[in-house]
Amino acid sequence: MVYDADTLFKLHYSSGSAYLNIAQRAKARYALEASLEVLERGSEELNQSPQPHLAKLHLGVTYSHLGMLDEAKRHFQALLEALRSRYGDKSHYMMAVALHRIGGCLTPHEEYTESEKYLRQALAIMEEVKDSKHPAVGNILVSLGELFINVDDKTHESVPILSRAVSIFRPMKSYRRNLATALITLGHAHCYSKQPREATAAFEESLSISRQLFGDIGVYSGLAFTGLSVSHHLLGHIRESKKFSSKAIEFINAYPDIHHNRGQYCHVATILMM
Repeated sequence: MVYDADTLFKLHYSSGSAYLNIAQRAKARYALEASLEVLERGSEELNQSPQPHLAKLHLGVTYSHLGMLDEAKRHFQALLEALRSRYGDKSHYMMAVALHRIGGCLTPHEEYTESEKYLRQALAIMEEVKDSKHPAVGNILVSLGELFINVDDKTHESVPILSRAVSIFRPMKSYRRNLATALITLGHAHCYSKQPREATAAFEESLSISRQLFGDIGVYSGLAFTGLSVSHHLLGHIRESKKFSSKAIEFINAYPDIHHNRGQYCHVATILMM
């Protein structure tokens, strides 16, 4: 059977998005790239629909999960250019998403000034098109807070920013996963701010949420264990610190596929066990 370009795009796009949702990233990458390759032959109606923008977004997200941040940034920038070409200076939700993603790609490369610029633009647009308590605003705040943890003269700003993100997610039952992420990041901000008791409380709450959502293999458990080992170490509770370090190493080694920074966390936990 011979399909027209519009049908081919939709088949590749839908399968790529489905693969992305179940973490089959290599297959997602292949399908989403194929969808964009046929897009130029697609109809005007298809090219004016939201689906091409979503395909660029999902492909960028796929590359991010694969650790290919430069390639991810390229697709997010292409998405941003396409949106600006269509909407001009008018603020749009997807513009904020693209800006947020670009900023997120820059932070691991320590391009902190550029990352902050993109994240602040994303935050301003998202608060304009949604509202200050929208979960997408909370996600941007988590990225901004995580960035500030790494910048010496802005570390003190990370705790209030991340506390605001936690306050956005806390009342939302369907965003418990986002709350767990915000709490983990807030815990690290407290550690860097020499507030180990507050850090311990944040890590413990994140661990509780992870167990509620995912049981004994909660995706945030290893990260929470690592955080608890650090906060207890700062409190001078060396025995407790070593206990959580041991749990962190055991957990992350048992479930390597669900921890992106597995080596880094194992390294921290191993040092604290010494």
